[in-house]
Amino acid sequence: TCEPRPLKFHSLFMSPVPPGVADREVFFILTLIDDDDDDRRPSRTPAELDSRECRSTCERCEEFLRVTLFSQNVDHDVRVDVFSKGMFKSRLFSFCFNTRFLPDDEDGFIVLQLSKKDLDIACKDIKHRQFDSDFQVRVKLKELITNTS
Repeated sequence: TCEPRPLKFHSLFMSPVPPGVADREVFFILTLIDDDDDDRRPSRTPAELDSRECRSTCERCEEFLRVTLFSQNVDHDVRVDVFSKGMFKSRLFSFCFNTRFLPDDEDGFIVLQLSKKDLDIACKDIKHRQFDSDFQVRVKLKELITNTS
């Protein structure tokens, strides 16, 4: 079994910015699923966090969009649903990861890089109408420093 690996979710970066969201609010919802140590009981409790409801910043330009969160811990299974909101809310794409299976850190951050084909919903845009063929998402996470005394 892999050891638990609590991390701090730092930011979500997407590039290039999809043309349909250039003038719309973009936000994401993290769904955190606690993994119960007892495999005989299926008690997995999801908890949701909306990036609009916590301390965050959004940086946007023609080339990229980055949403940075301040102090959100994640562990085990994490689902990320990214939305845009104009008159109506619409899901742009989603993806999942488990903190136990992420690569080692580089320059103090753990970077999860996903291409268009790795993203639910976006991968179906084979004619590149909503997402460019080179669309990518990067998630930056940071190791939590824990006391081991």
